[in-house]
Amino acid sequence: MAMRCDICGKGVLVGRYVSHSRQRTRKLSLPNLHSFRGILNGKKGKWKLCTKCLRKVKKLIKADVKADESKEADISRIE
Repeated sequence: MAMRCDICGKGVLVGRYVSHSRQRTRKLSLPNLHSFRGILNGKKGKWKLCTKCLRKVKKLIKADVKADESKEADISRIE
């Protein structure tokens, strides 16, 4: 299971903890992913999106529903 956003590709960041005695241990920063079920670019399915992309998709869906009453988002308009 990949920890990666399906739209922007945000993934795991690798770094190090450095203690006062300069011992180094590995740390992982995981992205905040959520599952999204809906229609993106005309394809129905389930995607893993980071919170930033999820907010943008929900905003687009809300604007599209007001405009033409369809529950579909066009990802190309996000960036």
